[in-house]
Amino acid sequence: MSAFNFKKILPHLAAIAIFILCLFAYFPELLENKSLRMDDIEQHKGMSNELADYRERTGEEAVWTNTMFGGMPGYLISVVYKGNLLQYANYIMKMGLPFPADTLFILMTGMYVLLLVLSVRQPLAVIGAVVYAFSSYNLLCLEAGHTSKVAAIAYMPWVLMAVLLTLRGRFIWGAMLTALFMSLQIRAGHVQITYYLSFIVLFTGLAYFVDAIKKKTLPQFAKASVLLIIAAVLGVLTNSSSLYMSYDYGKDSIRGKSELTIKDVPESDGLDKDYALEYSYGVGESFSYMIPNVYGGASNLILGEQKEALKGVEEQYRTILPQLPQYWAETSTTGPFYIGALICFLCVLGFFLVESPIRWAFLASMLLAFMLSWGKNFEGFSVFMLENFPGYNKFRAVKMTLVITDFLIPLMAILGLNEIVKRPEVLTEKRLAFGVSFAATAGLCLIFWLMPDTFFSFDYLQEGIRGQIGSMLGQNGFDKAQSEQWISGLISNLEQVRMEIFKADAMRAFLLISAGTAALFAYSKFKFNPVILAVLVFFISVGDLFSVDKRYVNKKDFVNKTKSLVPFEPSVADEYIYTRETKNDPELGKKALAYRDEALRRKKRIKSGNNSADDNKYRFLGLMANSEYRVLNLATSTFNDAATSFFHKSVGGYSAVKLERYQEMIEFHIRKNMNSVSGMLRGGMTDSIFQAGMKNMYALNMLNTRYIIYNPDASPLVNESALGNAWFVKEVKQVANADEEIKAMDAGFDPSRTAIVDKRFADQLPAKLSTYTDDNGIRLESYAPNALRYKCTAADKSVIVFSEIYYAKGWNAYLNGTLIPHFRTNYILRGMVVPKGDHTIEFKFEPSALYTTERISLTASSILIALMLGMLFVEWKRTKKLAA
Repeated sequence: MSAFNFKKILPHLAAIAIFILCLFAYFPELLENKSLRMDDIEQHKGMSNELADYRERTGEEAVWTNTMFGGMPGYLISVVYKGNLLQYANYIMKMGLPFPADTLFILMTGMYVLLLVLSVRQPLAVIGAVVYAFSSYNLLCLEAGHTSKVAAIAYMPWVLMAVLLTLRGRFIWGAMLTALFMSLQIRAGHVQITYYLSFIVLFTGLAYFVDAIKKKTLPQFAKASVLLIIAAVLGVLTNSSSLYMSYDYGKDSIRGKSELTIKDVPESDGLDKDYALEYSYGVGESFSYMIPNVYGGASNLILGEQKEALKGVEEQYRTILPQLPQYWAETSTTGPFYIGALICFLCVLGFFLVESPIRWAFLASMLLAFMLSWGKNFEGFSVFMLENFPGYNKFRAVKMTLVITDFLIPLMAILGLNEIVKRPEVLTEKRLAFGVSFAATAGLCLIFWLMPDTFFSFDYLQEGIRGQIGSMLGQNGFDKAQSEQWISGLISNLEQVRMEIFKADAMRAFLLISAGTAALFAYSKFKFNPVILAVLVFFISVGDLFSVDKRYVNKKDFVNKTKSLVPFEPSVADEYIYTRETKNDPELGKKALAYRDEALRRKKRIKSGNNSADDNKYRFLGLMANSEYRVLNLATSTFNDAATSFFHKSVGGYSAVKLERYQEMIEFHIRKNMNSVSGMLRGGMTDSIFQAGMKNMYALNMLNTRYIIYNPDASPLVNESALGNAWFVKEVKQVANADEEIKAMDAGFDPSRTAIVDKRFADQLPAKLSTYTDDNGIRLESYAPNALRYKCTAADKSVIVFSEIYYAKGWNAYLNGTLIPHFRTNYILRGMVVPKGDHTIEFKFEPSALYTTERISLTASSILIALMLGMLFVEWKRTKKLAA
C-alpha cells in the first residue's frame, strides 16, 4: 500500500485553519469563556426547564411538560430522539468548537466541499465558505436564538454536494452521503428549511434531466434519480420519530384544523393567510443583499450611530428623532439579508459566465425564493402557493424563503469567479455581460445614491408611534392642527435622515464593487498569480461582511456562561410564592431543598448560598415537582413568555404550536377571566372583593390558578377559589359537539359542581351519578411531568375532574394498576368515572407512536451506518489491491 501523502491534505488543513481563525476573529469573546446571549434560547430554557431537568435526573425523556399552557407535549420543545444513531456524526463534525462557532464551522466546511465538487479552485472555495458563513442572516438568526434554523442551514450545502455527486455518476457514494446528510439536516429540527432546500434539489434534478435528454444519458439519470429517492427515504426514516411525532402533534396544535365552526376565521388545515404572510419582505427590501441599509437595516433606534445623517436635523426635532426606528418598512426586523456588494456583482456575472445546466436550477430557485418572500406584497402568487402547493400553508414568516438566495448567491458568485480565474480573457470576450453585470449592481447603487427618493419612499411612520407623539403634543398644549404641522415637520426631517443613511450605504456598495472590478480587470490584463486575486477578493468581501455584521452582532451580545445557563432570576413575586408554599407545608420545603441539593451533587457543584443561580433554579424545580398549583402572570405578555414557566407551572407560556383547544380556551374564556381580574385591579379592590370576584373565574379556577402575579416586585394575589389538582362533581352535562362544549362554559358555569362532556364519551358515563358527599376525597400523591399518582376515596360510583390537560395520544389512565378509559371534560381537562371504594389512580404519558417510530429510526440509521462501513471496507480492499 502506498505511503500516506500528507501534502495532498495540507491545503485542506490550511482551509480548516482559516475557517477557525475567521470564527474566533469575529467571536473573540468565545475565548473569554462567554456565551452569545440569545433571546429565543432564553425563552427555550424557560420552556424546557422541567423537561431538561427530568432528562438530567433520570436519563429518560418525559415528552410532556406541565409548566406551559396547563400542560402540553414536548415534541417541539425539548426532546432528544435517541433512535437516530447518526446524531453522533453531528458531534464529530463540530470538532469540539464552542457554540456558535461549531455550527458555522459545519456550514463553512459544507460550502467548501460543495465548491470543490463543482471543480472550483481551492482558494476560491475558501472565500465562498467564509462569505456564506458570515451572511448577515446567519448571524442574526444566531443572535435571536434560532439555533435549529442555522443548524439546518449548515447542512444545506452538504446535501446539495451529495446530490450532485450522485447526478454526476458517483452513484453509490453519492446516494449514501445524500442519506447521511439528509438525515443530519432533518435532525437539526427545522422542517421549514428542509422544505425550502427541496426546491433547490428539485430544480437541480430538473436541470440535469433536461441535460440528460440533450446528451442522451437518460438511463444514467434514471439510475441516479432512483438512488436519490432511496437515499432520501432512508434519511427520512432515520428521523421517523421526530418527524412523525411533530406531524401527529401538529394536527392537534394551532397549525391543525379546529373542531369549532363558530370561530371568526375560516376552516383550514394550515395557517391562516394573514398569519402565514405576517413577516413578508418588501420588494424593495430585496436590495438589502447589496445595500444593507436599503430600508434602515434593523428596527433599532437611530440614536447616535448615524451622526453624519443627524447633522442637518432642525433643532426642535433633535431630541425625539434619534429615538425613532431606523428601519422604515412595515414589518419589524433585526437586520437585513446582506451577502456583500461584490458578491452580488459576481453572482450576476456568474450567470453569464457559467455554462453548466446547474445555473438555470439556481436561477429558478432564486426567483422563486424572492417571489415567495414578498408574501403579501406579491399576494396573488403567495395565496396560490398557500392554497395549492403541498405543505406550503404549514409555514409562516415567508421571508425565510430567502435562505435559498442566501445560499445560492455566494455559490453562484464563486462559480463565476472560478471561470475568470481559469480563463482571464473571458472578461474581454464577454464585455457586454461584464457591462450588464456592473450596471445591474454598481450602476444601480450609483443611481440610488443620486436619486434615492425616485425609487424609494422614506416617510413611513408606524401609526402607533404617530399616535404616541400626537398624545405627547396634546399634553403639551398643542391643538390638532398644530400637532399635525409639528408631526409633518418631524417626518420631513426623518425622511432626510433616512435618505442620508440609505445614500451612505449605496455609495459604500458602489465603491466595494468598483474595487473588486478593478482587481478583476487587473488580473485579466496582467494575469498575475490567481492566489493574489483570491486574497484581494477575500479581504474585500469578508471585510465588508464583518463590518456590516458587527452593526448587529457584537461584543454587547455576549454574557458570562453562568448567565446563559440560568437566564432568569426569581422576582419578588416568585420568592413570595416559594416562601408561602414552603411555610404552609414544611415537608414541601424540605423536599424542595433536598431536590436542590441532589441536583447540585449530581452536577458536582458546591453550594454557594441561596442566591446562586443554580440554587434558585433547582429549589424552584423542587417546588414545582412537589407542589399543587398554577400561576397566572399578568405582569408580562402572558401567552408569549417563558420566564414564568422556568419557576412555576404556568397558565401561560411561550410556544408557536400550543394545543388548538387550549388556544380556543384562551380566546373564549381564559382571556375573559383575565380581563375581569385586571378590571378588579384597576378598581382598587380589597382582598374580600378579590376573593368574591374569583369565585366566578371558572376558567382560572378549574386550571387550579392559585397565584396571580400582577407586579413582579410585589406579592402576588392568592386565589382561594382554585379547585386543586382534582375534584368530584355532582353532575355531568352532555353536549353534542365542540361548539356546544365551549359555549356551555358561559356565565353561571360552576366547574366545582358540573362537568361538561361531549356526547362522544357518553359510553363512559354512568346512567346516574351518586349524590356528592364529604366522604369523597382525592389528593395528588406523587408528581412527574409524565406520571401522576392520586389516592382517592369514593362513597359511590362518581365522576372526577382532573386539572390536567386532556391529550388522547399518549396519556393512559390506570385504576389500581388496571388500564381504564378516561374522557375529555370542560373542553380541555381530563375526567374519569371511579367505582365506590379506596383507589390508586395513575396517569402515565406513554405515546406508543413514539416507541414505534424510535425503533424505525434505530433500524434505518443502523442500516445506513452498516452500508457506509461496508463501502469503506470495499474501498480499503480495492486501494490495497491497487497498491499491491
